[in-house]
Amino acid sequence: MARQQTNVPLTLLFTLSLNLVWVGGILNPAQAQTSSDAQRLQPGEIAQVTFNPPGKGQPRNTAGGASRDGNSCVQEPQLSSGCVTPLIPEADQGLTVAQRPTFYVYVPQTSAREIFFALKDENNQHHYQTNIPIPEGEGAVMAIALPDDAPALEIGQTYRWTFILIDETGLKPDSPGVQGDIRRVEANSLTLDSEQTDPTLELAQQYGTAGIWYDMITTLAQLRQSSPNDTTILASWKGLLTSVGLEEIATKPIALP
Repeated sequence: MARQQTNVPLTLLFTLSLNLVWVGGILNPAQAQTSSDAQRLQPGEIAQVTFNPPGKGQPRNTAGGASRDGNSCVQEPQLSSGCVTPLIPEADQGLTVAQRPTFYVYVPQTSAREIFFALKDENNQHHYQTNIPIPEGEGAVMAIALPDDAPALEIGQTYRWTFILIDETGLKPDSPGVQGDIRRVEANSLTLDSEQTDPTLELAQQYGTAGIWYDMITTLAQLRQSSPNDTTILASWKGLLTSVGLEEIATKPIALP
């Protein structure tokens, strides 16, 4: 699946003015992990989780988007350094087996106050939308989890998600953002251990082998939060992101909901 840069369409901006859902406190800045020497790969450390991209099919229409290259870097004066970068594979649709998955995006240190997150279905109808406060301080990987009261994703359906930075002037037609697709598939069609529910490296690898990107990276992010100094987990996280071209943000802290 290609990462895409987008501006806010006027029609979307009009819709937002009517239907914005404000949700405070989804991300707790205090939960953002700080970088440390423990996060550096040590000699001999190897990634324990690999991603096997699913069969290459025709993605949903991506007109107006950009593949992951220099043109997909969302960077503007309000960003002190780096680019707004979604944590998704370089190509193919991102898959999930979750009814309400979690989405990840790296946001550098910025004067922007919030991120607007929207999810649309294949008919371009709004499925869910919310505003997420951006943690203060250095840049971090932000996690946006669909809440329990959000509609569940339907199996076999593809959805388009959008992250848009919001500064003190609010949403504008030229506000910078990124887009991508997510498709929910049946868990019973995959070689997954149905009895395994707690996050483990083994579960992350099962998702990776099956090509289930979103659940794989969520499992690893949960492990990073629960065991921030575990060198094997850190090596797995960094090795995975490096393998899909995201090495520049592989050592960034994570802010989980």
